[in-house]
Amino acid sequence: MDPQSFVRLSIGALALRWPSDSPPESSPEYSCHVRLRGQPPQTAAVPPPEAVSAAAVFYLSEAELRALAAPPACLRASRARLQISVYCQRRGKKKKNKVGVWSMSVGAGWLEPWPGTVHSGWVGLGRGRGAELHLTVSLDPDPRFVLRFEGEPAASPQVVLLRGAANSEQPIFSCRFSPDRRPAAAERRKGWRAVIHDLSGAAVASAAMATPFVPATGTDRVARTNPGAWAILRVDPGGPAESWVPWGRLEAWRESGARVGCRLLLLEDGSGGVPITEARIGARGGGEFAIDTDRLGPAGGGGGFVMSCRVRAGGGPLVQLAVRHVACVEDAAVFVALAAAVDLSVLACRPFSGRRKTTTSPSPSP
Repeated sequence: MDPQSFVRLSIGALALRWPSDSPPESSPEYSCHVRLRGQPPQTAAVPPPEAVSAAAVFYLSEAELRALAAPPACLRASRARLQISVYCQRRGKKKKNKVGVWSMSVGAGWLEPWPGTVHSGWVGLGRGRGAELHLTVSLDPDPRFVLRFEGEPAASPQVVLLRGAANSEQPIFSCRFSPDRRPAAAERRKGWRAVIHDLSGAAVASAAMATPFVPATGTDRVARTNPGAWAILRVDPGGPAESWVPWGRLEAWRESGARVGCRLLLLEDGSGGVPITEARIGARGGGEFAIDTDRLGPAGGGGGFVMSCRVRAGGGPLVQLAVRHVACVEDAAVFVALAAAVDLSVLACRPFSGRRKTTTSPSPSP
């Protein structure tokens, strides 16, 4: 498996100081708004000077970083910049006052080989002897495997590895979907299963519907209080053929605004499950489900980005896997099974009709 080049841009070690060693506000709260062109803005609290904090993390492909670092196309255009704005808010008040802004240009020095720390130290916020912000800006390699389902998981597609800048395709897995065709007394969706096979045809991972997707009483929706669920399984390397070991549990439900909520619990040592991540995905426009311990706080336990699954309307999921979390093909397969379950959850969480006839197979309607 050949990875693609990605970079992790992190802004951290935040602290504020003032010339008089005391801020001009009484018990204020400070926040930091971080912007980078083409990326969603991020916000974090500024801790006391003795604390260390990872304020924001951006993940960029090599192509995205090169586009940011390229010289402006015309004289009037400005170079891409990393911009950090600091705001002050008194406790109990809604209004925020801007303390100041600091920015730095994205230049050729940011390109491979990744330089590591590109800035570390105190910077002034605005003119005069005002507040100063301490921060570090670092660039570190974060290679990923990029895989794509060549169709919706319900269509039993092939899964390919995308290699290089040209995204040449290499077949690596196949996904075989099995719908439940047994009649039931009430309309429900149950028994669906997606099995991931390697190129030899051996089953290496599976997503099996463990809890049926049924409408909440008096509604036509799967509710958060009674979500449907998938068992994410990986093959037992020491067991007989197609023997499985529980890895995770994915729960899903329908929310207002045509969104589907998904929550992953990691199964460890027979426990009921440790919550790892939760996401909202548009039932029509798609969205992203990701495991990223950088954004889970101290409970994340380190490890940074692990995987992401982008659900696309009318197409198969696009999956990215951090190389450091994939030691073998079977490791990749379990994340592919998780991606299939996320995509199928959007189908399983469609609103139920008033008919009592069982839905026997998924359809693309939202």
